[in-house]
Amino acid sequence: MGPKFMATLYFDCDGTLEVCGPTNFGPNERRLEITHLRIVDQYGNTLSVPSPPLPIITNAPAPEWEVEVPQAKAILAPGPATGTASGVIVKKDGQAVPVSWVGSFTLADGCAILNSIARDRVDDWMAYRRSDREYWDDDLD
Repeated sequence: MGPKFMATLYFDCDGTLEVCGPTNFGPNERRLEITHLRIVDQYGNTLSVPSPPLPIITNAPAPEWEVEVPQAKAILAPGPATGTASGVIVKKDGQAVPVSWVGSFTLADGCAILNSIARDRVDDWMAYRRSDREYWDDDLD
């Protein structure tokens, strides 16, 4: 089935975009290595993810690949967008098989959503996103 994009990707309050999707690993697959990632918003603004944070390496059996792209909101606007990604799937026998995909998704302003439902928790949320998340799990409940 191969990797995909999530239906909605969110901007953080600092303009970082979290780009992610399911890995859909098969039983004989060991690793996903994404070497190309590009997003185009509804206005034609294009973000080609640089290196670093590429390559994005995700080991099986992780259900999701993800990367945070700093300052993406300075380039992309919330709303409909498309993305392309490519790289390789490394099999258990070491063989690297090319993989690529295209997806349509929505870019959403996660900070605006957070401000509308819990304005007093924005600072806590940003601290959580930038730290050891396990430490904060009890505090955000």
